Amino acid sequence: MKATDDVLVEFLLRTVRVTVWSTFLVVAALAVSLMLPGAGPNPSALALLLVVAAGTGLGAALVPWDAILSSGRGMLLFYAWNTTYILMISAGVAVNGGGSSPIVLLYGLTTVFGAMAYPIRVQIVFLAYTLASYLAALRLAGWGVTPARVFLQVTALGALAFLAGFLSRELTKQMRAHVAARSESERRARLLEVVARAGRRVSSLDTEQVLKAVVGGATALGFEAANLAVFDDAGERFQVAFASGLPGEYADSTHPATAGLPGLVRQRGATVVIDDYSTHPNAIPLLRDRGFHAALGTPVWVQGRLDAALVAGTREPREVTEEDVEAFELLAALAGRGLENAQRFEDEHRAVQRLAELDGLKSDFLSNVSHELRTPLTAIQGMGLTMEQQWGQLDEASMRELLSRLNANAETLHQIITTLLDFSRLEAGRLDVRTETVELRPFIDRVMHRLGTLVDSNRTTVQISAGLTVRADPLLLERVMENLLSNAAKHTPEGTAIEIAARVIDGAVEISVADEGPGIPEKELRYLGDRFFRGGDPNTRTRGTGLGLAVVREILRLHDATLEIESREGRGSRFSFALPATRPAAATV
Repeated sequence: MKATDDVLVEFLLRTVRVTVWSTFLVVAALAVSLMLPGAGPNPSALALLLVVAAGTGLGAALVPWDAILSSGRGMLLFYAWNTTYILMISAGVAVNGGGSSPIVLLYGLTTVFGAMAYPIRVQIVFLAYTLASYLAALRLAGWGVTPARVFLQVTALGALAFLAGFLSRELTKQMRAHVAARSESERRARLLEVVARAGRRVSSLDTEQVLKAVVGGATALGFEAANLAVFDDAGERFQVAFASGLPGEYADSTHPATAGLPGLVRQRGATVVIDDYSTHPNAIPLLRDRGFHAALGTPVWVQGRLDAALVAGTREPREVTEEDVEAFELLAALAGRGLENAQRFEDEHRAVQRLAELDGLKSDFLSNVSHELRTPLTAIQGMGLTMEQQWGQLDEASMRELLSRLNANAETLHQIITTLLDFSRLEAGRLDVRTETVELRPFIDRVMHRLGTLVDSNRTTVQISAGLTVRADPLLLERVMENLLSNAAKHTPEGTAIEIAARVIDGAVEISVADEGPGIPEKELRYLGDRFFRGGDPNTRTRGTGLGLAVVREILRLHDATLEIESREGRGSRFSFALPATRPAAATV
């Protein structure tokens, strides 16, 4: 660990400084002792040794220990320095009284320094070297000391070495623990900073900024490559979004939803850690060949759906810690919330657009309704006024024609008002549904008879088995069929075919109205049945309020049924819905 090495180097530097200053103090004390009575038998030789010792200490003080220790050569220099000092002390002992010389105390300096700076095995070697040098000095000095004193001196050095070594090891252990704790704190702070920075950026409603922030946060955690794998709506494939550090062939392609780390995340619905991606059976070959090793993936949930997976990897072997996983999951949670906010904003934006469209349709509807009501009403007023003013001048044929046209316009007016009232009651929830058994064939015949000439201009056929019945409200069902047949007649040229059919499917009866008209453009299909919507060219489209299909949808909803629309331009349209059958019947005739 780099931080631990730096702390130990600083500790050794301080040890060197303290040892150098201690050497100067001891040399100064010995120099003073030379001027005092009882200085020893050979003060001149001792003075020379003190000068050499002072010079050596000064040289040690000037050595650039920080650079030497950082380069790894510092310990060799320590060994040489300690060896030299032990020799100098031994020489001082030999020339200045042997075992009775106070210079023997200087062995304590080298012993303490060795215990503080060296490994335990090196300490033992230097302690043995000190003992051998001391005994050699005693021999040269003619001994002059008792074995008991020598034993006590050697024992004292051993005890001093043991105590200093113990304190040094405990101090070193505490320093390592402190460095490890500080490194861990710094790493946690860095992880929190990454998450916080990403969190500030995902507050943006721009989906692109959200994805960039999340992927950038993943790489800031120390991974070489990261991306967001976004699954399609069907959950069959995923596409890479905002890849960083990944090969272009992978980032620009779509992949099966079961492939690679995203596939494992989707399968488990939880975070997945892979220590060795190169040997994992689910690894994507392209990434495995690029040498990715450690990998991490976690799900991104959006409104309870697993919409994406945040994945990252590195080519260097590394341990993915619990803190890495926790930070990664926080990033994924931020991504989920950011994507959810962005999606909600887009939904609201579409809703606002749709409301604006509805407002325009409503204005168009009011204009259309005014026109639709005014047209038959004007015709009725005109023909009534004509008959009133020219009653005596009109022959019977003219009178019958005017009455027929008056009745037709009155029927049109009645249908418009009925549609408006039906829709008003539907929206207010005041329309009650009273279901009963309805036999379809005579029911359809009555509806067609009521519509009269509206459907007579087309080749209208009925394909419904006799005796086929459904459960429905007959009055409301009549409204549905009137609207569907009216639409088919209005939007198809005269003489084209209109087919009314019913067939039994899985215990229900499907009723359909199909025509051979011009069809409906695909872009308008999704709006059919919306209130006030009227498709086609405003200048050429047929008259209407835009409420007919909306009424149909609402009535069918009350019957737990749905209006299905199929259409192809130039080929015609088919409107169908299903109602519960009351008893088995043959299919169609």
